[in-house]
Amino acid sequence: MYTYTANRSMLLAAALSCCLIFTNTTFAADPGGSSRTKIVNCNKGGASVQSAIDQAQIGQDTTIFIVGFCDESVNIVKDGITLSGNKIGDDMIGGGLTEVTVIGAKRVLIEYLELTGAGYGVLVDLGASVEIRNNNIHDNLGGDGVGVYNQSFARVEFNTITGNGRTTHFEAGMESGTGAVIRSRGNYVAENAYAAIEFGNMSYFRSGLFIPIDGGSPDPADRDTFLQRGCSLNQDADQCADDAAPNTVAVDCFRNGLCDFRNTRVIGSIFISGMSNLEVRTSTINGNINGSSGSRLHLRNSVTGSGFVSCFTNAFATSSIQCGTSIPQ
Repeated sequence: MYTYTANRSMLLAAALSCCLIFTNTTFAADPGGSSRTKIVNCNKGGASVQSAIDQAQIGQDTTIFIVGFCDESVNIVKDGITLSGNKIGDDMIGGGLTEVTVIGAKRVLIEYLELTGAGYGVLVDLGASVEIRNNNIHDNLGGDGVGVYNQSFARVEFNTITGNGRTTHFEAGMESGTGAVIRSRGNYVAENAYAAIEFGNMSYFRSGLFIPIDGGSPDPADRDTFLQRGCSLNQDADQCADDAAPNTVAVDCFRNGLCDFRNTRVIGSIFISGMSNLEVRTSTINGNINGSSGSRLHLRNSVTGSGFVSCFTNAFATSSIQCGTSIPQ
């Protein structure tokens, strides 16, 4: 679970106040002057992504192409910053960082990067707005792969998010809290510490954004896949329960959270508690669903898979898949 600390604020302030000289960084101004491109090559000594961010002009969108893996945790507080590892335009991951923290900034894009280190992969906080796409976010030992908090928004698409939060039990592949919103599409999330996704405290998570209006089949590439730790693809509920790591889940929604799954595959247990809401359509659920504490479960006829729906302490279902019934195969 995430707690914003004064130490992080102090580190951020110190980073912003320093005047850093960065070598092996190339600048190329847009002819129209509305944006700027920078290249930071971490295969050479002296390069600094944070320095490039700090040098970006306020009010001017800046794209920073990262070459090689930069052993560096960076902070973004300016609008319009793009961090990209796709300098040569081949849709391949080409650079990396240990952590990206975005505080209050808008129009931030993080793409085609390997993100792995001791903390979070990407931390989004205090009203920030970020797009996170086509990254490999893995083995961030002390935090979530993607953590979004305090009225922030993140669009998270086509990432691989695995092995995060292993040194702190209640961390997840993706987590949101305190009024934050995550819109998710095409992600593969597995083998994270506690949950594939975890959200609560009046936050909203919507998975699988696009379903054809004409009633056609959803695009398989848009499908999110969320696996409980220890479970593997295409397992049924019983097999996953046997293989799952103790005290883990696939999905945890708590304290007035809202989880909306569309065109999604979940392998593992789903916990809905604290007057939260679960909406599921056009999805496969291979795992048991446990609702409690006044939570609402709405699983439409288009939901298939395996598992059992249980309701406790005033939880209730408002669809054809009722409490005390099995998910139809």
